[in-house]
Amino acid sequence: MPEDFQPRQAQQALDNHFNSIAAQYNTTTEWRRNKEIISWFQQYLGKQNHCLDLATGTGIVGGQLQERTRNFVVGIDRSWEMVRLAKLILNQAVCAEALMLPFPNASFDAVSVRQFLHYTD
Repeated sequence: MPEDFQPRQAQQALDNHFNSIAAQYNTTTEWRRNKEIISWFQQYLGKQNHCLDLATGTGIVGGQLQERTRNFVVGIDRSWEMVRLAKLILNQAVCAEALMLPFPNASFDAVSVRQFLHYTD
């Protein structure tokens, strides 16, 4: 990493980016609506689980899982604008840091993660 790298500035840039695109997020790429991906998650998660959707964004994928599997889906995202939209879809949505989860250990039976790890150190 460059010596002048500023993690807080990078985090702020990500926050600004995702807050600014939240309204159009669901239409920006096809994979968010890809039935094959959703079916795979559905088969893996099974039914009637308590699921954490990490980096949920607007909740579009977690909402489909919730609808198709009867899972109780909690979304977490660091973008307050994404969480505002996810609250319209998911059982629960929380604005928090994914690396500092605000839940007790063993709160979830499964975790779904898509676009997240490449934003971590």
